[in-house]
Amino acid sequence: MTVHPHAPARGAARPATSWLMVEGVVAFILGIIALLLPMAAGVAAALVVGWVLVISAILGFVALFGDRGAGHRGLSLLSALVALVAGALMLWNPLVGTASLVLVAAAYFLVDGVTLVFQARHFGRGGRQGSGWLMLNGVLDIALGLALGLFGPLVAPVVVGLVVGIDLMLWGAAMAAIGAAARRAAAAAA
Repeated sequence: MTVHPHAPARGAARPATSWLMVEGVVAFILGIIALLLPMAAGVAAALVVGWVLVISAILGFVALFGDRGAGHRGLSLLSALVALVAGALMLWNPLVGTASLVLVAAAYFLVDGVTLVFQARHFGRGGRQGSGWLMLNGVLDIALGLALGLFGPLVAPVVVGLVVGIDLMLWGAAMAAIGAAARRAAAAAA
C-alpha cells in the first residue's frame, strides 16, 4: 500500500470536518434567531461595534503613552479620539449607529461577496465539493451590499438584523456543506 506523503493520517480529517459542521449549524441557528428578532439583532450589532471602538480607543491611548518612540503621536491621538467618539455615540444611540453600520455593512458585503466568489472559483478548480455554496454566499453578499447601499439607511435597525441573520445562515450552510463534503471525501479515501 502506497501512502501519498501529503495525505492526512487516517481519521485526522474527522475532527476538523466535525468542527466545520458544528460551526455551520451554530451559525445557521444564530442566523434564524437574528431573522426572528431583526431589531434586536441590529441594535446588538451596533452595541458590539460601539464597544469594540471604545476598547480600541482605550488601547490606542495606552499605546500612545506607553510607546513614545513609535509612529506619529498626533495621528495616533486623533485615531484614538475618533474611535472613542464614534464608539460612545453608538453606545449612546445605537439606533442612529445602525444607520452608520448599514453603510459600512454595504461596503463589507460588497467586498466580502467579491472575495467569496473568487474563493469559490479557486475552491471549485481544486475539484472540492461545496464551492457552489461559497459562490451562492458571494453572489448574495454582493446583492445585499447593493441593497443596503440603496435602501438600508431608511430602515437601518431592521436591515442590519436581517442582513446579519441572512449572512449567518448562508455562512452556516456553507460550512456545514464543506464539512460534510470533506467527511465524505475522507471516508472515501480511507
